[in-house]
Amino acid sequence: MRIGIDVGGTHTDAVLLDGDQLLAATKRPTTEDIQSGVLDGLNEVLRQSGVSPDTVQMVTIGTTQFTNAVVERSGLVPVAAVRVGKQSSSAMPIAAKWPADIKAAALHSAHMIDGGSEFDGRPIVPTDFEALAAAMPTLSEAETVAISAVFGTTDPSAEEAVGAHVRETAGTALISCSHIFGQLGLHQRENATILNSALLPLADKVATAFETAFATIGLTCPLFISQNDGTLMTAEFARKFPVLTFSSGPTN
Repeated sequence: MRIGIDVGGTHTDAVLLDGDQLLAATKRPTTEDIQSGVLDGLNEVLRQSGVSPDTVQMVTIGTTQFTNAVVERSGLVPVAAVRVGKQSSSAMPIAAKWPADIKAAALHSAHMIDGGSEFDGRPIVPTDFEALAAAMPTLSEAETVAISAVFGTTDPSAEEAVGAHVRETAGTALISCSHIFGQLGLHQRENATILNSALLPLADKVATAFETAFATIGLTCPLFISQNDGTLMTAEFARKFPVLTFSSGPTN
């Protein structure tokens, strides 16, 4: 027994399958709090099928909530972006070519410091922690921080060291590092990391809504959320990496 749910901007669709046999299906309005619409869908497919919650083996949820937040410029928090590699990349500003409205919604401040690696992992210059310390008063004001480094996927140590310093100094700041989100291209990784950071509080809200709906009905099976490459992630993973759900609509 498996339940699949697609939470769109307008409607929430839910189906219940026994193997490849469709037992129940429903379409409900997506609610502002997300949880109510998911709860309605779950209750309806269980009611239609007569299936007990304890016989459901997994639930998979696909959602456009995070894509919609970026498109609508809503639900985002301003991010402090840090780039390690100023000496090699200052000709291209952070968030270059971003539309003004999304920059206003998602970017708290932008900081560049020297550091980063060559393509083979050799350090270009040492990470400039003095410049990072000078930026810390501004960084500490932001709810989330996005860190990227030149060739950070080859050697993530600079991003990790800067992240550790920010976490120790700023305390509760939510941090995303770019080596998780992309490959060699600095600006693509950096942009994805900033957007991920801007979505972290919303991701926690959405994951909590899904988990609360589960608990309300009495579902004890695993909960998965679909990624844009066709694979699944846990709700806890989605809390940290909501940007990986982008373009998961076609995947669903």
